[in-house]
Formats: sequence, C-alpha cells, structure tokens
Amino acid sequence: MYARCRDVHDAANVFALMDKSDVVTWNSLIFGFADLGMNKSVLECFRKMQSMGIQNDQIKMSTVLPVCDLESGKTNTCLHSDLVSWNTMIEGYRIPGATLQLLVEMNKSGNYPNSITFTSVLSACSHLGLADKGLEVLHRMKKN
Repeated sequence: MYARCRDVHDAANVFALMDKSDVVTWNSLIFGFADLGMNKSVLECFRKMQSMGIQNDQIKMSTVLPVCDLESGKTNTCLHSDLVSWNTMIEGYRIPGATLQLLVEMNKSGNYPNSITFTSVLSACSHLGLADKGLEVLHRMKKN
C-alpha cells in the first residue's frame, strides 16, 4: 500500500516491523519496489530474502527476472538459482535456443530437471517448431 503511494520510507518502516519469514511480506516489498522502477532495491531485497532461506515462488520470480535482465543483461548470473528459478526462466524465455541453453546451464549448475521443467521445455520446443529438439529432450527424459 505504501509503495503504491510512492511512500518508500513508510513501506520500509512497516516492513521492518513485520515477520521476515513470511513470503507474502517479501513479495509485497519486492512488488512495490518493482512498481516504482527501483530495480536495485528489488534485487537487494530478493538477495536478502534468498540469504535468509525464504523460498522462491513463480509469482516473485516473474517480477524479479525482468529486473535481472535490465540490471545485468544476464538472468542466471543475477540469481542464486534454485529449481523454481530455473523452471521459471525456462518457461519465460521461449526464444529459439535460449530454452535449451537454459536446460544445459541448469544441469551444469547442479540443479536437475523435474516434470515441470520437461513440460516447459517440450512445450517451448512445440511452440517454436523445434520438433527434433523436443524429441531429443523426450528421449533424454526417458533415459533419466
């Protein structure tokens, strides 16, 4: 509410009084900063939230990922990526080559695809007309 009224100081004061383990509290602050175009504050808040062990969710990631692109030009270097982060990036970046490259980078990072990951990759391959690549992914999924 305070962020919507452009009252960042009061928003920060209210946040200081709230439960820091509550994901809704963090989401509210992150969304408020994003609405105000305060990209650096979005990333600082997101990193602090991650350092405290608060789990990412797809709603938050859909706000943070575009900010990462604007600030760093490279999403996966901006985030301490977990499975939700990778799945959100894969689902969100339906650009030829990018989806499959993200899958490769995900594996290199030590995160392994789950059913959501494979569904997103196969859907992206279908929408992008990459049937051969989709079949490769499907065969790899059957092996694993």
